[in-house]
Amino acid sequence: MIKQITIRASSDPQKDTFRDIAPLTQLRRQDDLPFIRRQPGVGFQVLHVGVASQLWVIRTCLAPSIRLERHRHTGEVFALTFGGAWRYLNQGGVSVAGLCLYEPAGSVQQLEVLPDSEGPTDIWFAMGGAHEHVHENDTVYFVRDAANILTEYRAGCAALGNLQTADRNQLTARPQVAVATGVVCRVPGRVQATRGRPRRRLRA
Repeated sequence: MIKQITIRASSDPQKDTFRDIAPLTQLRRQDDLPFIRRQPGVGFQVLHVGVASQLWVIRTCLAPSIRLERHRHTGEVFALTFGGAWRYLNQGGVSVAGLCLYEPAGSVQQLEVLPDSEGPTDIWFAMGGAHEHVHENDTVYFVRDAANILTEYRAGCAALGNLQTADRNQLTARPQVAVATGVVCRVPGRVQATRGRPRRRLRA
């Protein structure tokens, strides 16, 4: 929340100064938060959750040939691909490293990673609103939003023994590895971890 504070007051109205002070920015390294395995071939890392604003940002690591659930977004979505190759089944075009994709609110999609994708497919998503899982007739059977993605992620962090804070606005954990059924997102300086202790560093 933006707070208005009095910086200085004097008898001269022209010297009275008011300044809007915004919250401090947050800077996170890619190793600061762990990837959590949601299901075989699918790992995700939560980078930001705004429960009130319904804005949530995640990074997803997907194995080749993975096909996710059919879904509809109630808000806008931006996706930036870092590696691999994927597409939406109902649309043309393939997203590869360096491409940014925009999805308007209300769009219905089903994501598929190409079978011949080299290594894991690594995607950054910024999503507004809810992510509704829908049947072929478009009826909703599950809803994922900022609140429950945060709950799911915190539970996954706790299972790894890495959750250091219960603050809903600040997730901080020791460096971990992005693993999805043997698929590792290889990034510089990432430590491959077990439940006990780090084993070895991965080369980018």
